Amino acid sequence: MRKYVSSHSWIDFQLSLDEAGFEFWRNLGRVEESIWHISRASLPLADASRLYGVYLARGVRATIAIEGSTLTEEEVSQIEKGAFPKRASRAYEEQEAKNIFALYNHIAEQILSGHQSAGQPPQITLETIKKYNGMVRAHIEDLETVNPGGEFRSHGVRIGRSRGAPHVDVPYLTNRLCEWLYRDLAGLEKLGTVAQGVLRATLAHLYIAWIHPFADGNGRTARALELHILLALGVPDIAAHLLSNYYHRTRQRYYEALDRSRHEGALAFLRYALDGFRIMLREQVEEIERQQLPLLWRDLVYREFTGKNSSLQERRRDLALTLVHALGQPISMQEILNHAPPRLALEYMESPRKLERDLVALMQLGPKEHVGLPRMEREVSVGIIQRTEAGIQPRLDLLFAFQPRSRD
Repeated sequence: MRKYVSSHSWIDFQLSLDEAGFEFWRNLGRVEESIWHISRASLPLADASRLYGVYLARGVRATIAIEGSTLTEEEVSQIEKGAFPKRASRAYEEQEAKNIFALYNHIAEQILSGHQSAGQPPQITLETIKKYNGMVRAHIEDLETVNPGGEFRSHGVRIGRSRGAPHVDVPYLTNRLCEWLYRDLAGLEKLGTVAQGVLRATLAHLYIAWIHPFADGNGRTARALELHILLALGVPDIAAHLLSNYYHRTRQRYYEALDRSRHEGALAFLRYALDGFRIMLREQVEEIERQQLPLLWRDLVYREFTGKNSSLQERRRDLALTLVHALGQPISMQEILNHAPPRLALEYMESPRKLERDLVALMQLGPKEHVGLPRMEREVSVGIIQRTEAGIQPRLDLLFAFQPRSRD
């Protein structure tokens, strides 16, 4: 009998969802729904690339911050761009971040590149796990670690109040995990591609945390495997880093869920991870919707000025387009001049009253609504912009009117 059977009885390679409960299935459904929406969201290429870069940097920062890194999100972005100032005191953290960027980009490339899209994405194997740990620990000197990156540990290790599985069982357990994920859990396929992917990914993460196969970098390796499986089973790249962000945001709960799972089983960690993924995906959907507002505003402005080709109407159209900068919050008259095209700003600075007249015209432009008493009512334009105490702002309710109506 292998040693882990008595020392780590919770590593049983079993998963029963019979007692998962309503909340579990509801969260899994919401996760799948949000992923569906994100995968079909449309943004201009530049905006989409920028947003992906933001979430990638957050994911990298989160996965190293859980391990104790003090780098900020801005500093992590500087490292990716090669703009991080060289400091001997931060060299370890810089290399740590570089390694995670390299690993995450490698995973995305091998799974999402054209030559893989036509066939089955690569599955997790024993060699995959060792390779990822090697990349996590590349070019990092750790005098306290006996085994180099990518090599299974040859000694016992303590993880908080628990211990890693007996080192003599590590190769067997890690190989068994790969078999279990793809052969024994084949029944998860009936849940659909994305849903099974989420469960397989979090289970891979959990079991690596339990087994702790390496002398160092186990958490980062676990999150890399999680990313691999999520991408391989249809989660969009922009959303695949969100679980790491949640683990970092709720670090104490993350460790509590890992600890609880040793006594209550894998479901305890799955419940925690699913709830967090649901929350993070909802936030991402809202962020994408905010990124889409400028497109809706531009469309509304051009519709309102269709057929209006005089120089006066073109000037007012350009002013309305300038107010895209006020979608987040109202802006002042001076800020309008700062954001306006140079030609338009110069014209308004030479005649400030012209700017005021054009703003009033925009406040009287737009959809009609009926006002007044019955039989005496009249149509009045509601305006496409409004003046508030804080400044000028587009009528956001007109943009939300593009959404299908529903009962709250």
